[in-house]
Amino acid sequence: MRDLPEERIAKTFFRWKKIPEIVITTPISLIFQRIAKKRNIQKKSWFFSQKVKKNIGIIKIPPGRACEDVFEVLSWFETKIIHLGFSCAISSSIKIGDIVFIKSSFWKGKERKSYFHDKKIFSENIRSVKGFTVNSVLETYKMKNLLKGFDVEVTDMETGILYEKIPKSMSINIVSDSLVHPFFFLSTIHRKQVNKSLEKVVKLLSQIISFIQNV
Repeated sequence: MRDLPEERIAKTFFRWKKIPEIVITTPISLIFQRIAKKRNIQKKSWFFSQKVKKNIGIIKIPPGRACEDVFEVLSWFETKIIHLGFSCAISSSIKIGDIVFIKSSFWKGKERKSYFHDKKIFSENIRSVKGFTVNSVLETYKMKNLLKGFDVEVTDMETGILYEKIPKSMSINIVSDSLVHPFFFLSTIHRKQVNKSLEKVVKLLSQIISFIQNV
């Protein structure tokens, strides 16, 4: 049993009286801005948050390991998470601008799976892939030779942590760079592809919410 004031911590983090049934988390400012209504954003909490509907909320989380506290607190409540983030392509079959569902991710030496990993969820718009959770953006490039020995297609910085804490979650990512085209050498065309996919993910969100509500 946790010897922590759960409700108090959640209120400090998010300024919500009750945790919604579905919570969208994202470190991507553009996605948060597209979904949240500026006038109602909670700015007095530790993390920017907003109730999108009565039973749906969104939280702007920090990228990488700093998200762990957010997922830990959310795991104390009956909630499902839709995480929207960025990924780096390891496999040559994954292209910049692709939208992927990371069905499982290696984290701390173990494969962490989404509850939804074996379910047919999406059409050709979103591809199911295996991932590897890294500690930093640069770690992917430092580990590129090691990563080729794993059966993974992308890396990101949050999915393994999320699935360890809250398996009844799904991580939907936009592929923002790759080992062949690193983020520090992206072309204008690649940047346009990523921006187009960001808008597409927001449009697909209602479909994703509808699926996760009914499971």
